[in-house]
Amino acid sequence: MINRMIRKVSLLVSLTMALSLLVSIAAYAATEFKGVTKSSDGVTGWVYSDHNLGNAVTIQAYGNNGFVDNVTSNAYSVVDSVYHGVYTDVYGTVYNDTYTTSSYRYFFHHIVNANTNDDLLYRFGGSESGPYNFTSSYGGGGGVPVEEKPPLKGNVAVELKDGQALINVSDLIKAEAGSTITFSSTLGNYELPVSLLSFDKLAEELGTPAADLKLIVQIKDVSNGDKSSLENSAKALGKKLLGVPVEFVIKVEGNDGKSVTISNFGQYVKRVLKLSGTINPSKTVGVLFDPITNKVKFIPTVFKDGEAIMLSRSNSIYAVLESEVTFSDLNGHWAKADVELLANKLIVEGSNGKFDPSGNITRAEAASLITRALALKSSVSATGLTDVAADAWYAESVNAAFEAGIIKGYKDGQFKPEAIATRSEFASMLSRALQIAGKKLSLTDAEVNEALGAFVDKSELGWAKADMAVAVKAGIISGSKGELSGEETANRAQAAVMLSHFLSYVEFI
Repeated sequence: MINRMIRKVSLLVSLTMALSLLVSIAAYAATEFKGVTKSSDGVTGWVYSDHNLGNAVTIQAYGNNGFVDNVTSNAYSVVDSVYHGVYTDVYGTVYNDTYTTSSYRYFFHHIVNANTNDDLLYRFGGSESGPYNFTSSYGGGGGVPVEEKPPLKGNVAVELKDGQALINVSDLIKAEAGSTITFSSTLGNYELPVSLLSFDKLAEELGTPAADLKLIVQIKDVSNGDKSSLENSAKALGKKLLGVPVEFVIKVEGNDGKSVTISNFGQYVKRVLKLSGTINPSKTVGVLFDPITNKVKFIPTVFKDGEAIMLSRSNSIYAVLESEVTFSDLNGHWAKADVELLANKLIVEGSNGKFDPSGNITRAEAASLITRALALKSSVSATGLTDVAADAWYAESVNAAFEAGIIKGYKDGQFKPEAIATRSEFASMLSRALQIAGKKLSLTDAEVNEALGAFVDKSELGWAKADMAVAVKAGIISGSKGELSGEETANRAQAAVMLSHFLSYVEFI
């Protein structure tokens, strides 16, 4: 009898200890709410745990007067994620080392009575999970969800650790309009407008809810074979590499470890390279290097206070090159400084040491010059211009200019790429390009007349009158002897000077 009692007591103690252990595991499991939103009939979302808590969990809902309801999850899945190196997010959280985590994800849907007029607070995992609480004011259709973290607004600074930063996309989804994140490292900075990231599209592509995506940003020096290729490409152009080439990378990662690299944007994104030593801005150029084609191209860059401030519409490898280009046929020429400035910037070029300043430029060459100066690339293979062959050397430049609204073509659908460009045509292209550079000028009729008032041939400008007025107002064109001479052909020197003035006005050089 006594032995049976001892066995019962032992069994009871064992069961109590086992239950205590299970309660302890559940109580100390790290939990987090994600993707919680107000739906048409209540609140839906996910709760994550770093422990397996079974096929279902219970979330508690609290109102202004205390406990309201138990909400049971109805879906369960395991999510594996691999993290490498050291990361920091927009709230300063640091992720260290390389490790694999398994998260247990539970979906819940709380149907709220339409007559409820309460601030609902959802809890899971006890009071220790308080940082992950979500409050929703339903009130029969009124109210806005209040998240556990405030939405991003303005500019948020994130310092990279070991050249990387990891951001939870759930922290970015409800960022206020115009919000940006400035990522900084010892190599440079990267200012990313949150609006450029299409989270819904990325979620669909990766098969992961947008709130579960991870944004990975890297700023790293290029010290492998790509650096040698860049140096060789620069040398072939008569230029020398200054400092360290830097690669900017943005990736978005889904739950299964798959990722999408974001390389192109629809607008200019600012990045900064840190330089050492003294440089001459007129003999220095910021470039983008394509390791696939081994080509470098001009990127709008301003050099200031030991930094190269670059504006680019894509990600890749960026660097600063130095050179000193001169042309033997420009000695004493009025356009010498502007032409050689643009030659050092990889925008214009000569042949056999000469520039041919009096030579004419075609309409195709004009479009090519402007798109090169804006670092524009076409996203289409054809524009509908009937006389621009797909295999023509200027096809991509003309398509990019047409797509950007810099050129319009004629009523019959032609562009006439081989026709000689007039001063009015080139100045008008540059006037329209101001909008692409973020410096659009809109003048009233009175302002147009005021801008052109000093020119005796203003009545002869015809269709180009408004565009020429903008060009005058922006300092792109100044005329000669009181005339704009719009119908005269634009020679290479005049085009280079107008383009140089344009780039200075929009602060691209």
